[in-house]
Amino acid sequence: MSRMKHLDEIADDRNVSTAFLMHGEEEMTLEDLSPQQKHCRILWRTQSCSPRGGKMKRNIVITIERQYGSGGRTVGEMLAKDLGIHYYNKELTKLAAEESGINEELFVKADENVSRRNPLVVAVRKSMYADGELKGPDSPDYTSMENLFRLQAAAIQKLAETSSCVIVGRAANYILKDYENVLSVFVHAPKDFLLEQAALKQPMRGRELEKFIEDTDRRKADYYYYYTGEYWDSVKGYDLCLNSAKLGFEKCVQEIEASLKVRFGDDILD
Repeated sequence: MSRMKHLDEIADDRNVSTAFLMHGEEEMTLEDLSPQQKHCRILWRTQSCSPRGGKMKRNIVITIERQYGSGGRTVGEMLAKDLGIHYYNKELTKLAAEESGINEELFVKADENVSRRNPLVVAVRKSMYADGELKGPDSPDYTSMENLFRLQAAAIQKLAETSSCVIVGRAANYILKDYENVLSVFVHAPKDFLLEQAALKQPMRGRELEKFIEDTDRRKADYYYYYTGEYWDSVKGYDLCLNSAKLGFEKCVQEIEASLKVRFGDDILD
């Protein structure tokens, strides 16, 4: 049996850890791998393959958008750990970069360039890039901001089709809006709680910290609006909205798990 064929069969076997693909051998370059093998290699590199033996009995994805300081990222990490599934945030740019062969820095810069102050926003607000056609490597628009978003969206969709996971940010709730195996969550909190939590990580205080939170959330809203034509903090875009100040992080996790049972059946979790 050839080495490449053997790798394909391993990649098809979801009961075998993808880490085995690299065990005892030199890493193969991306050019040496088939698309299926490439995806498996990337998952191994980012430690993003779903752990075996977790609580999830079916392939379910939880997306989380959050206000800065609400603890949404912490809730996502706690949820992923409790369910025995993996957590994605910034790792998504690495995943999209390696699958596309495009430098990861271009994905990062594309995120930074989105702003409502950009006059292009008015022109594209109805085009909803998330629903547009993905351009191939031969297209002059392959590395455009819009296509970089689509490439990242394709990576998110592939994850939703292959493994249970928690995805934070990246407009994942919109990208996966037509997927039946997705629960979308928005975590928010009052200003005083956001300031209190933000102060645990940021050295600034007072109005400076308040402005930092506002600017951070505005960038999230701008990114979401630019690529989807929808409002980031609209309750219409989410299955579940949680006030982390009232619930605390642990009860937010409990609420999400309870919603999973309501949405997908009591037997969805062990």
